Order: sequence, then structure tokens, then C-alpha cells
Amino acid sequence: MATIEKLFPSAEQRFSLRHVYDNMKLKHKGDELREAVWCCGKVYNIPKFNRGMEKLKKLNPEAHEWLSKIPAKHWARSHFSGKYHTLFTNIFHN
Repeated sequence: MATIEKLFPSAEQRFSLRHVYDNMKLKHKGDELREAVWCCGKVYNIPKFNRGMEKLKKLNPEAHEWLSKIPAKHWARSHFSGKYHTLFTNIFHN
């Protein structure tokens, strides 16, 4: 990551929300939890993101803590800058 930042200082690094959740579910599972995480990642504004994170915290405090360690600017649409707010989820499967 440091090399990318050095070569492309204005580029944003974003993570696939699908992969973030896949890593999370190794320790924290459940349909309701999955919905809460996706809700947080998909909303366009920060107040809705914050409400979603509070819901997640009430639902599973450990999962909330785990997810909070990843800066939202890397995985949550509400925290993306610029005009590219698309969430990619490996749409080019063979």
C-alpha cells in the first residue's frame, strides 16, 4: 500500500465490500449481520452510515469493533470522495 501511495498520491484505495464481509464472517456470522454490514457500506450519506453502524453495534458489538478498525473511506460509499461511488463485487466472473 505504501508503494501505491508513493506512486499515485492522489489515488484512493477502496476495498470490495464483499471481501470485507467475507473476512468478517470468519468470526462473525448471520444473515442479520450481513444485512447490517451491507447497509452501512451502500448508503450515500454519513448520517445514514452512522445510524447503520449503531445498529450493527447493538446487533453485535464485537463485529462492530472489527469493522470499525477498517477506515470507512476504504469500504463505505458514504465516505468515498469524488464522483465514483460504485461498489464493485467481482462482476467479471468466468
